[in-house]
Amino acid sequence: MAHPPPIVISVLLSVGSEAKPCARKDVVRVANDPNWRLPVVPEFTLTSPEVREGEFLPLWARTAWAGGEDRSPTLSWSGAPASTKSYVVTVYDPDAPTGS
Repeated sequence: MAHPPPIVISVLLSVGSEAKPCARKDVVRVANDPNWRLPVVPEFTLTSPEVREGEFLPLWARTAWAGGEDRSPTLSWSGAPASTKSYVVTVYDPDAPTGS
């Protein structure tokens, strides 16, 4: 049975604090890492009873696959900073014609 390609789901956190683009003194620069100067982003936990880490989305959550129902999985988050104003969920599909 052929499996569809994995879809990468990213979650962005909008925090009310101001990010400063200066180098952190406690971070060691890694060769060829373009992000080493970025500020530390607050961490939080994203969970879903229907999506497991490293596994494909359930068939019912897919759109362009036979049997897909284009339904959204249940998502829950916790541990976000008190200043969090919103969450953004994006999907990257490496197989899409536009590379979205």
